[in-house]
Amino acid sequence: MRKWKKSALYLIGYVILFLLAGMVMYQLNQSNKQAIWSSIIPAKFLGEYSIDGGEWKPLDENTKLPAFDGDVLLRGKFEEQYPGEVSFYLNHIGVSIAVNGENVFESGRWEDTIPEIICGSYWSGWSNGEIDEKDTLEIRLHNPHHYGNANAFNQFLHSLVRGGEFALENYARQGSDFYFWIGTFLLVISIVLLGIALGYLTQRLPMAGLLFSMGMMTLSMGGYILMDTMDTCFRSKNYLFNICMRQYCMMFAGLEFANCIRKTLTGKKRKAANVLTLMLGVSDGVLLTLSLLGVIEVFDGEAYWAVISGLAAVVFMGICIRAMLHGKRDKRLLLGVYVVFLGAALIELINGRMNFLPGGLLIKIVFMFLLMYLLVRAVRVVAFHHRTSIEAEKLEEKLRNSRIVLAMSQIRTHFIFNVLNAISGMCKYDAQKADETVVRFANYLRSNIDIMQEDEPIPFFKELEHLGDYVVLEQVRFGDRISFRTELEVTDFQIPPLVLQPIVENSIKHGILPKGVDGTIYLSTKNDGANIVITIEDDGIGFSKESEIGEDSVGLSNVRFRLEYMVDGKLEIRSREGQGTTVIIKIPFPQKIIFKENENEYNLRR
Repeated sequence: MRKWKKSALYLIGYVILFLLAGMVMYQLNQSNKQAIWSSIIPAKFLGEYSIDGGEWKPLDENTKLPAFDGDVLLRGKFEEQYPGEVSFYLNHIGVSIAVNGENVFESGRWEDTIPEIICGSYWSGWSNGEIDEKDTLEIRLHNPHHYGNANAFNQFLHSLVRGGEFALENYARQGSDFYFWIGTFLLVISIVLLGIALGYLTQRLPMAGLLFSMGMMTLSMGGYILMDTMDTCFRSKNYLFNICMRQYCMMFAGLEFANCIRKTLTGKKRKAANVLTLMLGVSDGVLLTLSLLGVIEVFDGEAYWAVISGLAAVVFMGICIRAMLHGKRDKRLLLGVYVVFLGAALIELINGRMNFLPGGLLIKIVFMFLLMYLLVRAVRVVAFHHRTSIEAEKLEEKLRNSRIVLAMSQIRTHFIFNVLNAISGMCKYDAQKADETVVRFANYLRSNIDIMQEDEPIPFFKELEHLGDYVVLEQVRFGDRISFRTELEVTDFQIPPLVLQPIVENSIKHGILPKGVDGTIYLSTKNDGANIVITIEDDGIGFSKESEIGEDSVGLSNVRFRLEYMVDGKLEIRSREGQGTTVIIKIPFPQKIIFKENENEYNLRR
């Protein structure tokens, strides 16, 4: 019940985050009035650049324009001068173009708040009109952000191209098709993983939670890869949706990876991971809420998210490394893969500001290796559980057969004839006792038949009632030669059906009757702090080896089997020749225990 409550809380948290994300996207779409216009003319810009009004430096193909040191001014001309249209890629920046000092084009974002010309990642263009070699072009690039688009200026410079809209779309997709198919593949894999997780959840099998988190992480990473390409605006014309979806996919991928880690850990480390994951989820919710209220914009919140995620990654790495030192080999390998992915994520978060690697490339490569490892592991787990389910079916069949064998063994022909003969004799001198014995005998036969349909452990008192009927019937046959006493400390627990009677029958048949004199069987229950202990003791002849009980016994191996696989119980036999036999059954907790105030001792013969 406690696990289901936790699952419900996590589900509610996910619903809240998804609702907040959807509300932010709806709000931004309602306020957006700009349509994207795209057409291209391939053009190579030649000249020089200046950073925030500083000295002019020559511009070449190897120039790395800083995006966080202020505005960058480009001065020069296109390699080939003729009328036409120039297209370029804007990644959350503003661009203005001036010819001979006169401003002729402006697009993108310029201020800290979003104006009519909204911030985003998309292709834009400018019709250059009549420009010749004497004209001087000045292009100003402005970055309103402090994180996340460190390579934006170079993306603009390298994306200057020529041609019509169809040619531009094909050009943009040349370097994006690979990522498109990778993202699509991940979406398909995520659906498979979520389907398996749902199947595991309905059957209450282990690994359901981890498979669900793997599926959600794969779904989020697939969406991130699809949205993090330069041709996204051609696949989805609503670039506000593209911006929001890319950001949300990053957030949810990080959150689900944290879930994967915490579900792998145990003990105190898992508790720490639970707290850390909860903090990540709450921080995501806060950022979405602030974005919804207009306090910050979606892309601006990426800087805060990066700081929180970076700190969480460092702590998670420490937890995983500590767990690796004491975990099993298979788990150490999985945690090691987690550490590698956390390291890659940390590098990418730093790279969002430093721009020393192509943005997003490292995390995508490492994630694919992580996914391949997790898929192999998941396949192994699914195969294991498939084999386990087959073995469980075989075990269930074996339990069913053992139950029927045990039940039928108690309805032996000679036992029935002996009881009926004894009842017949009673009818001549004690009709009332004969009637009572008939009722006992009917109850005994009915309970044996009912047991054939029983697949679960039963309350102890029901097994005790069945045993009482059997003992009374044996006392009808053998009179005072058999006494039965109980001393019950605990009674409210579960036990496999038809476990006590076979043991008592062995005590009578192989212990007391061969003795030739009266004998007593003692049944007691107690709690030793870790187990429910049931003791059945007789003062019969005993034996030196268990095999000496006799081949015609009920079959203690059958009883052992049912105890082990139904309640994880154990059976132990202690015996000495001439001193009797003791059978001890131990059923481990958890069991609901009710202690009796006073020890109860009574004779079932009454």
